[in-house]
Amino acid sequence: MSELDWRPAGTDLASPSEDAGVMEVLETTTLALATAGPGGRPFGTPVFFAADPDLGLVFFSDPDTLHVQHLVGRPEASATIYPATGDWMEIRGLQVAGTVERILPGEAWERAWLAYAAKFPFVAGLRPIVDAAWLMVLVPSWVRLIDNRRGFGFKCEWSRGPAFEEPVSPSAEIDESAEG
Repeated sequence: MSELDWRPAGTDLASPSEDAGVMEVLETTTLALATAGPGGRPFGTPVFFAADPDLGLVFFSDPDTLHVQHLVGRPEASATIYPATGDWMEIRGLQVAGTVERILPGEAWERAWLAYAAKFPFVAGLRPIVDAAWLMVLVPSWVRLIDNRRGFGFKCEWSRGPAFEEPVSPSAEIDESAEG
């Protein structure tokens, strides 16, 4: 998740890591990862994660899980990260889109392992389980911070690489065809 080449929107900050709200949300333990199967059927799963500024959002998964099988065939994914709250004025979180890659043993694996073990020290005692799992990284190409504490509906975002395009809703396509 190199800090180079981010394009901000709705903020003067050059990258997500410069926003205190982003960094606060990244302290949470779990992200909800969304993948899609070969036919496009969506699937979500919670995973513990750690953020590394040069790699991205790292997590471990069993290679036989449905989400990993989805990612092998279609590496595009999205995630949401948010702390629990009971007050709608406290809602804050991140929406993230990008690609997921397996980190193979080597320098990047060691760096990701250190970030993960620093956040979750208990994994040091689970090395046989860790060694059987795949270390994965979600490399963001788009990040949106939502933070109602800054005002209802507050958001700012950053993107890099090819332009992020949100899918057109079927109702928008129907409305456009009705105009022609």
